Amino acid sequence: MRGFDVNEIQKHLSLSDKTFVAAVRVQCPIYVFHLSMLVKDSDPFYPVDWAIVHYIKTQPKPNVGYLAALIGMNSNFVEWRLIHLTMNDSSLDRNLNGSYVITPKGERKYMDEEREEIRKDKQIALDGVTLDFLDELIYKESRVMIRPYKAELNPHMPLLGDADSHVVSLLMKLEEMDSSQKVKYGFEESAHQFSLRGIEAKCLDDVEVVFSYDQKNSQWSRELMFNNKPVSIPSMDNLLDQFIFYFREGILYTNEGYSDATEEITSFYDQDIRVFISNRYEIRLRDIEDDCYSYTKKPNGSLRTSPLCIHVTPGLFEHAKNRRLLLSDALNGGFLQMVTNGKKNKNDGKRIYKGVFEVPVTHSIEKEVDAFKAISEWYEENGGIDYQFVIEYFGEGSEWREMLLRLHCYEELEDIDNKRFIQE
Repeated sequence: MRGFDVNEIQKHLSLSDKTFVAAVRVQCPIYVFHLSMLVKDSDPFYPVDWAIVHYIKTQPKPNVGYLAALIGMNSNFVEWRLIHLTMNDSSLDRNLNGSYVITPKGERKYMDEEREEIRKDKQIALDGVTLDFLDELIYKESRVMIRPYKAELNPHMPLLGDADSHVVSLLMKLEEMDSSQKVKYGFEESAHQFSLRGIEAKCLDDVEVVFSYDQKNSQWSRELMFNNKPVSIPSMDNLLDQFIFYFREGILYTNEGYSDATEEITSFYDQDIRVFISNRYEIRLRDIEDDCYSYTKKPNGSLRTSPLCIHVTPGLFEHAKNRRLLLSDALNGGFLQMVTNGKKNKNDGKRIYKGVFEVPVTHSIEKEVDAFKAISEWYEENGGIDYQFVIEYFGEGSEWREMLLRLHCYEELEDIDNKRFIQE
């Protein structure tokens, strides 16, 4: 699973006074229609070829140097176009005496007032349930991933081949579109006489249900995004309220939309959260007090912006075996928890992750967090900590050794002692 760009998502959410809570990747059913259509020949060399053919109409045996100068082109380039018009395009025939004759195809293509029409193939993705066009943004994206369809939640509209009334209606709709609509959905302005070459049921990748806290309305909000940008997809918009999160044996899951509509976005219970905290920080369940976390199903009080928050108390810190992870979470103010759908990869047996859930972390261990922050910053600047850091941050005395032990900085402590007492 490609990573979610939470910063990019939050940038868009902030425009509507919303705060990111979570995101889940979903399968969006689409039909890929393989179409054929007539369009004006858009060959970029057409104006040059047109000028060459029109000149030959009056001068069948042209002086290439003079012709090149006349149309403002290089002689070699004009020679190349003459070869193309004769050998590849079949718009000209060349006689043994070096003169050219315009073929019937050349007459149609270059002597008529309008450009010749050619048949062109194009694929377009449509909503797999409604056959509506997708959001305009999706057609503008340079990278759109389409996968074989596997979802069961939102099945495709059944189509009975080319003669299906929905397909016939779609082709009529394409014919009736004005030029601006055609360009909007990636067609050429001149496209017409659409015909169907084939249909494939597929799945659009990179579609996300994004959960946020709506500050204006003081409530949770769900919306659809594609490549971290807001979009609207008809068949998915009505399903957003069905997506929720829940814990099972300390693992965070998404129901992938298999739920009745609800205003709540989580189904959390005390015991599940305790197991989650126990697993993350290696703490015995009995040592996790009620004041070490808080959760809610609806926005209220201090939990308005998040359905789950961990509070690092002195007691939680003392009982944690994985203190460094706990300190890192406290220092960063939270962490992104991976969300699974309960399925496993067939190749390696690992869980399949479908999303991320932001868990805020507050703390009341300022002294320990401040020391951990100072160590992290010194380490980043110097590649490790040494006794110089100890002197500058802690000063003289033995307090620094006790603090490093409390922070579980065993390797750093050993490294300092080696440099002070052994290497020197």
